[in-house]
Amino acid sequence: MARAMTSLSTELNRQVGLIIHRSGQVEFVLLGDYSRIEIPVLSNIRTSGGRLRGLRCVHTSFSGSVPTEEDIMDMACLRLDMMSVLTMQDGYPDLLHTAHLIPNRTDDRDWNLLEPVHPAAQQQSCLSLIENIEQQFSKARPIREVDKGNDRALLVSVSTGSRSEAEDSMIELSELARAAEVQVVDRVIQRRRKLHPRFILGRGKLIDIVLMSLRNGANLLIFDQELTPSQVRSVTNHTDLRVIDRTQLIL
Repeated sequence: MARAMTSLSTELNRQVGLIIHRSGQVEFVLLGDYSRIEIPVLSNIRTSGGRLRGLRCVHTSFSGSVPTEEDIMDMACLRLDMMSVLTMQDGYPDLLHTAHLIPNRTDDRDWNLLEPVHPAAQQQSCLSLIENIEQQFSKARPIREVDKGNDRALLVSVSTGSRSEAEDSMIELSELARAAEVQVVDRVIQRRRKLHPRFILGRGKLIDIVLMSLRNGANLLIFDQELTPSQVRSVTNHTDLRVIDRTQLIL
C-alpha cells in the first residue's frame, strides 16, 4: 500500500492520504495539493466508543519536516488514533513518521512522536499501540457515560475586557449550565486584544481546549461570547465536539 501511495503521489505531484478504521478498512482516499491535505467531515463514521475516534490518517509528504503543525491540529481536533506521514525518495517510500496523542503533557507537548521507520520494517501492531493509548487515557480519567440531557461541557470565555469581568461572566455561565442540567468539567478564560474572526480564539488555544475536553471526557463546548454562524462552522469543522454559545444555552 505504501508503494502505491508514493507512486501515485509522485505521478500527480500531490499528497495522497488514507483514513483507515481500526478494523483495517479504508474509509476515505484523500487527494491534496503539493503542500497539504484536507481531511473531510468524519461525523458519519461510527466511532470506537473510546476517547479516540477509531480512525487514523496516513498521508504522503514531499517535505522532510513532519509532522506539520496542521497534522498535529487535525489529529488533536478530530481525535484521530494516529497521524502517520510517509516521506518519499525518488518516488519510493522512505520513512513513516507517526504521532499520537498522550493523556498527560510531556516536554510541553500533548502528543508523542514515534521513531521513524520504513513501512516494510514496521513491527509494532497499530491496533495494539492504539489500545495502549486508550488505556492510558482511561487511567488518567475514566470515561463517563454521556446521555441525552446530561452533557459534560467545557466552558470557554474569550474576552477583550478585564480578567475580573470575564471571571464574573464565567460564574454566571456556570450557573446557567447547571440550571440546564449540564455538568461543567472545566473552564477556560482567554484574554485577547482582538477576537479571532474565524475561530474567536487562536488555533493553538483551540487545540489545547480540544485536548482538555478529551482528557475530561467532555462532549460539549459552551462559549460565553455569542458566536456567528461562520465561527460555529469553523470550530465544528476542526472538532467533533458540539459547540454552542451562551444564547443557545439559555434557549
